[in-house]
Amino acid sequence: MSQRSVTLPASTANNMTLAQTELYGSVAADLSKVSEILAGQLTSEEAYLQEMVGRLSHRQGKMLRPALVLLAGRTVGRCADEHYILAALVEMVHLASLVHDDVIDEAESRRKMPSLNRMMGNEGAVLLGDYVMTGAFALCSSLRSHAANQILCNTCREICLGELMQVAHRRNFELTEAQYLDIIAKKTASLLSACGTFGGTFGAAAPQTTDMLTWYGHNLGMAFQIADDMLDLVGTEEEMGKTLGRDLEKGELTLPLIRFLATADGSAHTEMISALSHHPADGLGRIRQLLQESDALAYCGSLAQEFTDKALAAVDGLPPSEAKDCMAAVAEFVLSRRN
Repeated sequence: MSQRSVTLPASTANNMTLAQTELYGSVAADLSKVSEILAGQLTSEEAYLQEMVGRLSHRQGKMLRPALVLLAGRTVGRCADEHYILAALVEMVHLASLVHDDVIDEAESRRKMPSLNRMMGNEGAVLLGDYVMTGAFALCSSLRSHAANQILCNTCREICLGELMQVAHRRNFELTEAQYLDIIAKKTASLLSACGTFGGTFGAAAPQTTDMLTWYGHNLGMAFQIADDMLDLVGTEEEMGKTLGRDLEKGELTLPLIRFLATADGSAHTEMISALSHHPADGLGRIRQLLQESDALAYCGSLAQEFTDKALAAVDGLPPSEAKDCMAAVAEFVLSRRN
């Protein structure tokens, strides 16, 4: 494991927005084409649905996943028309998953706005997520590509499986690190892996090169989720722009807690189990204190750094290009972000 210990320090990179092209380089301008495709897909003649879809559109964040599809394509040549469509559909899958996640987590806010389930109820939010997800499949079918459909189907199945595994392990205080890593590989890293796969496959890259881009996405996704899980415990809602602590309320253990329970002595272990068992949100302050008094956060930061290093190594052998440099910058940004 890398010896560098990362505790998610604040940095200027944490305020990166789409308008700041340093992160995505030349593909930042290309994302406008993706936004046009999204605008065409996220629409409806039904006034109520159009209002909700419009609100969902405003929840687009850094467009990380579409940017990765385009960057991966650029590293192996250029962005073909297919890349823009694929970039749009991975963002649609991502947006749909956020809506569903908020329903599962009973979240109150997302990106500093009321969550859609809070605005339209769980029934409406679930159906809206389904509407956007099926739109992604319809968009993919327009490519008439068996490979694209297979990648999308397999990825969505993995995401659902990861979420189901997480639900199945609620209040399992013996959840292992290996089980946790398997869950996040499916629910988070699989979509970022698909971004690399789409970029390479539709850039006519050699299979070995596509594998490198897929591996980059996997490791980026692993680092992303570990960092996110750390922030959910020690970050602030103002920074993150969403409801925090829902994992605790649902009894879903993430890596900081898994590490703590695996290494804590008797009294600390007992106190943490008690805090997690009885209204954990009310005891968040004590849970944070216990974590900060242990090596759990430093360990998680170090593991996130290890996955980041693997992502960087995956693209290190690619020919020099601006896109390659941007992919390295994205990996570093994921580790240092605060939202």
